Amino acid sequence: MNGNDEQPNDGSFLINGYKDAQSYYQDALRSILTATRASCDLPAAGVDFDYYSSFNGFKAFLIREGQSILSLMTCLIQSQGIREKFQGSELEEKFDLLTEVNNVILDNVSTNLDEASGLKKSEEELILAVKPQSSINTSWNKKQFNSSCPQSYKLLTAKNISRPQLAFKDKIDNTNSIFVPIIKEKPNSIKPLAIILEKDGNREEFCHPYELEIEKFEPAEEHLQSVEPELPKPLEETPFIFVKTEEQLKHMCDDLKKSKEFAVDLEHHSYRSFQGFACLMQISTREKDYVIDVLELRGELHILNEVFTNPKILKVFHGADMDILWLQRDFGLYVVNLFDTGQAARVLHFAHLSLSYLLKHYYRKDLDKKFQLADWRIRPIPPEMLKYAREDTHYLLYIYDCLKNDLISNGNEMKNLLLSTFERSKMICLKRYQKPVFSDDKYLELYKKSKKTFNAKQLYCLKELFAWRDKIARENDESLAYVLPNHMLLQVAEALPREQQGILACCNPIPPLVKQQLNELHSIVLKANESSLKQLETLEFQANTQTPKINNQIDLSSMVHCPHDIHHLEDRKNQSTYHSTSNSEITLPLLRKELSSSSLLKKRPTLSLLFDIIPKKVKTSDPSVEQSTKKVVEVISNLISPFKRFQVTEQLQSEQQRSETRQRSETQDKEMPVQDQNTAIHQDLNEECTITKESAEIQEPCISNEPINESCEILESTPLRKKNKKRKKRKANPDISLIDSTESGKPPNKKSCTPEVVVLDDDSFTPYDYSQAEHNSIFGKKNSKEMRQDNQTKFQTPGRNFGKKRKHAKQT
Repeated sequence: MNGNDEQPNDGSFLINGYKDAQSYYQDALRSILTATRASCDLPAAGVDFDYYSSFNGFKAFLIREGQSILSLMTCLIQSQGIREKFQGSELEEKFDLLTEVNNVILDNVSTNLDEASGLKKSEEELILAVKPQSSINTSWNKKQFNSSCPQSYKLLTAKNISRPQLAFKDKIDNTNSIFVPIIKEKPNSIKPLAIILEKDGNREEFCHPYELEIEKFEPAEEHLQSVEPELPKPLEETPFIFVKTEEQLKHMCDDLKKSKEFAVDLEHHSYRSFQGFACLMQISTREKDYVIDVLELRGELHILNEVFTNPKILKVFHGADMDILWLQRDFGLYVVNLFDTGQAARVLHFAHLSLSYLLKHYYRKDLDKKFQLADWRIRPIPPEMLKYAREDTHYLLYIYDCLKNDLISNGNEMKNLLLSTFERSKMICLKRYQKPVFSDDKYLELYKKSKKTFNAKQLYCLKELFAWRDKIARENDESLAYVLPNHMLLQVAEALPREQQGILACCNPIPPLVKQQLNELHSIVLKANESSLKQLETLEFQANTQTPKINNQIDLSSMVHCPHDIHHLEDRKNQSTYHSTSNSEITLPLLRKELSSSSLLKKRPTLSLLFDIIPKKVKTSDPSVEQSTKKVVEVISNLISPFKRFQVTEQLQSEQQRSETRQRSETQDKEMPVQDQNTAIHQDLNEECTITKESAEIQEPCISNEPINESCEILESTPLRKKNKKRKKRKANPDISLIDSTESGKPPNKKSCTPEVVVLDDDSFTPYDYSQAEHNSIFGKKNSKEMRQDNQTKFQTPGRNFGKKRKHAKQT
C-alpha cells in the first residue's frame, strides 16, 4: 500500500458502516431481538392463526416473508459449504438440515476459537507436491501430478488396488457364527491354553485365553514411580526399520525383549472388507522406530505374543479399544501390562483426548493428521504416509512419562489415579472380539434411526434388502457401505420403483455390486409390491411392537423379596410349590452353642415352612445343638405372616363391632323412654314445687346420655351432624325443673339438662334429714352417675305409670 493511499471515509474496520467488531455485534444483537419480538406478536398457532389466515392479505404476507427468510437461510448455509436448499423441502427435511447446519457452524466456531487462543494451528490443505516416476492409480490420485498446478485430494479409498485378502494364507471367515480365537501357542502363561465356549446370558462366545494372566497382573514398583521425561530424538536422527520379512521380524522381536517399554499403534482398513483388517503396525522404543507390513507377515506375527504378553514389559497404546480387538482378530495377539494414554487423559480430565492434543500440550509440536483417512493398502507406501505412521508412536513414550508424573502428582499418597489408569487399561485388555452377527429383526435398528414412517410394503422391502445386502457383503468380503449405503437402501425401500431404472435413480453414485445384482434387487422390490396383506400385517405388527420383554416373575429365593409374606401369590400356586419344593431340601444351618445371630444368616431364604413341608433333621452328635435347632424350628413354625395377622385383626374388629351393636339394641329395648308430661306438669306446677321442696333432695342438673323417647333413638349409621341436630332438639324442649327460678334468684344453667320429675305418694313419703346429707353431693362434687345412684337408694322410685295415676286421681 502506498503512503498516499487514503483510508475509507466512513472509517469502517471489518464491515462497511461499522468501526469495530463490538459495534457490529451490538447492532446484530439488537436486530435479532427486534425480529424475535416481532415474531412473538404474530398470532399463535390455533384458532387465532386460522382466523387471520382466512384473510388473503395476511396469508400473502406470510408466504412472501417465509420465502424471503428461507432464501436468506439458504445463502447462509451455502456460505458454510453445504450444498442444500430450504426451498421446496418438507418440514422434517428442513428441521434436519437446520440441525446439521447448526452443528457445522458450532464446530467451525470451536475450531476458530482454538486457533485464536493458540491451542490448535490452522490445518493446511493437503497438497501432494511429490511427483513420482509413475502415476499411482487410486481414488485419491487419479490425475497426473502437475507441479505448476497442485491438486488437493481427500484420501478415502483406492479403486484399482488389488485386494490384499486374496493373498492371505488363512481365508477370512465371514460366516454368521461366533468368532473362534486363532491363537495356537500361549507364551508367558499361568493357565494352559484352553478355548472354551462360554454363555453370557443369551450370547455365546469363547473365553479369553489370557483372562487369568490379565486379572492377576499388578504393575511393577518401577512403573509407579515418578521419572524424568526422556525427550525423544528428532525423527530424522532416529533409526527406522521397515519390517517386511520374517527374518527382520525375528530380529525386531529380540530387540523388544531387551526393552522395558515400547509404544504400539495400528493402521486399519474397513471399506473394502466385511470385517476389516490391519494394514500396518508401528512399534517405537527409546532408540528405534519399526513399521511392520502386516499384510505380508500376517501369518507370522503370532511370535510377537512373547513380548506382548510379557508382564515385565510395558506396552503403551493411545486409544487401544479397537487396537486390542484388531490384534486378536487378525494375528491372535493379546496384551498383558498395558498403559493407555487415552485413559490417562480421561482420568486427568483433559479438554481433548486426541494424540495431537497431548503432543501439543506436552511437546509443543503440531501433529500432521492429513493422512488419517488414507487407504493404507497402497503398496509401495509413499514416504509421507510412512512419516505419518512413525509419528503416531515416536513421541508416545515421552507422553507416557509426562502423563505418569501428572497422575502421581494429582493423586493421593496411594497413587490412586495412576492405579486407576492401569485398571482401566486392564479392562481394555480383557475385551473379546465379536463378529457382526445378522438377525431377522436387525433391520429395525436402521428403521428406527432413520425416523421414517413406512407402510407394510416398504417395511417388507426394507427387510429383504437388508438381508440381501448382508448376504452379498459376506460372500464378496465387502463392507455394507460399499455394497449399498444406508441412505440408498432407505431410498429404494421408500420409493419402491417398479422399473430397474428407478432403482438406479435412487443410487447416486451407483455402487458396483448394485449394477451386478440389479435383477435380484428388482425382483425383491417387485415381490414387496405384490406381497400378501396377511404377511405384511404380521411384519408391520412386529415393527410396531418391538419392545423388550419384561419378566414380571418374582424370584422367591431372592433376598430382596420377603419370603414369608406370599399369601397374595395364591394364584401362582404351581410356581410357589415349585420354589418351595426346591428350597425345602435346604436344611437349617447348624447353630453354635452360643446361639449367635450370625450363625442363622443364610445366602438364600428357605421357604419350606411356608408350605407345610417338614424340614430334614440335622444330624449331629451334640444334643444341645439338636435342642437349639428344635427351638428354632418351633419358633419359625409358629410365625404368622403380616398378611395373616391383618386378616385376623380385621375379623376380630368386625366381630367386636357386631357385638357392640347387638348390646346397644338390647339395652334400648329394655329401657322405656320417659313420657312427655309437660301439659300436666304446667297445670300443677305450684303444688308439685311445694311438695318437692319438703320431700325431695334438690339434684344437680346433669346431662342425660340416655335417649328421651324412641323417636330420638340414634343409630350408628346416623351421621355426626344429624346427631348434633337431634341433641340440640332435645335441649330445646327440656323437662320442667324442680327449682323455681323466681325463688332461687339465680338463672338456670343453660348448658345443663333438668332432671326427671319425681312425684312421690303421700303414704310412702318419709322426710329427708338434711343435717346428715353429704355436702359434696349437694354442691355438685359427684358426677351425674353417682347422683342418680344416691337418689335411687334414698328415695323410693315411683313406678313407670305414676304420673298417669296421679292425673287420673285428680280428675276423679
